[in-house]
Amino acid sequence: YRTSRKTSLNLDVAHTLRNYADTGVTVQTERARAQWVHAYNPNLAFGIFAGGAHQAGSAAATGECSHGGGGLIGLLQWGPRISVTASGAVNGADGWCGKQVQFTGDLSIYLRATRATDFYLTANRDLGDGVIQNAAFLSSAGAGVRHHFTPRTSLHLSAAAFHSNDFGTDATHTGVFGESA
Repeated sequence: YRTSRKTSLNLDVAHTLRNYADTGVTVQTERARAQWVHAYNPNLAFGIFAGGAHQAGSAAATGECSHGGGGLIGLLQWGPRISVTASGAVNGADGWCGKQVQFTGDLSIYLRATRATDFYLTANRDLGDGVIQNAAFLSSAGAGVRHHFTPRTSLHLSAAAFHSNDFGTDATHTGVFGESA
C-alpha cells in the first residue's frame, strides 16, 4: 500500500465548540483545509496546502477572527525510529486577529527509543479554539513519553506550555500543564 500510493489529496473540515458557563461565553472555531502531498520515496514527502479558519464568540474585546492562506508541509522518516512532520503557512487575517499577516504552523518529532518506549515533541501556532477565552491565537509546545508494559498496558506522561496575547487588551497569557494516563 505504501509504495503504490505516492500522491494524496486530503480535504479536512473541523468545528470546535467551547462554552464558559461562568461568563456565558461560547467560542466556536471552524476550519477547512485542502492538502496535496507527494511521496518522493518511502521516507520523504512534501506538499502544499491551503485553508482558512474562523473563530467567533470570544468576549467583545477580541470579536471574531478569520484567516486564510497557504503553505508547505514536509514529512521525513529516518528508518523505523525517528520521524519529523512540519508545516507552515502565511495567512491574511482580519483586524480582530491583531495583525494583517499571521504565521501558523506545527512541528512534531517522534523518536522510538526502544521496542517499548517512545518520545515525542510538538509545537503549534494557530487559532486558540477558545482555550484562552479572550485570545485569538495560541502558541503551544509539548513533550511526552509513552512506555508499553504489555501490548495492552502502557503509561503516558506529557507536559506542555502555552502562550497567547489578547489583542484587545494587550494582556499576555502563559501557562504550563502536565498529564499522565
